[in-house]
Amino acid sequence: KPRQRNQAIACIASLPAAALSVHLPTERGDTLLTWAVRHGHTDVVRLLLCKGASIDGVTLRGGTALYIGCQEGHDACVALLIARGAEVGCVNQRGITPLAVACRNGYSRCAQLLLDAGAAADTVLIRIHRSSITAMYVACQRGRLACVQLLSSHGASRSFDGDTHTADKLCRLMGHAALME
Repeated sequence: KPRQRNQAIACIASLPAAALSVHLPTERGDTLLTWAVRHGHTDVVRLLLCKGASIDGVTLRGGTALYIGCQEGHDACVALLIARGAEVGCVNQRGITPLAVACRNGYSRCAQLLLDAGAAADTVLIRIHRSSITAMYVACQRGRLACVQLLSSHGASRSFDGDTHTADKLCRLMGHAALME
């Protein structure tokens, strides 16, 4: 594996800059950068960024490298992308932020990195009826205790519509009552 990785890095190092923004013929339409992030290849991500890959470029499905890193839980890639200036408040085509996807999937380390970099803990993704769907809502819905605690510590609201639809009620409804105890 290390030999293959070194060969891949050598291959990427020899690519012309124009090749860095091409969408790969994959189902997701990844760029080289988003593909490397999706698979957790931090050294390849670093090389691609040094060669000028667009840090906020998107896949054909609208995901940035940061979004994908948070979706997959690759915190080393997420930390590198944030350090290089990735937009922490970006949204995909459906309006979902990297913070929300990290919380949905239970990747509290990625969520911590985003919050430390200034991501808003209370960004409203969508509104359904009178309720606001936020990262807190998603974390409660999925039973992600570490993310619920992290968002709470960063001042995220535990109410989704003012007072009747709360994190406590949602957790109980979804069978995650232990989160609120």
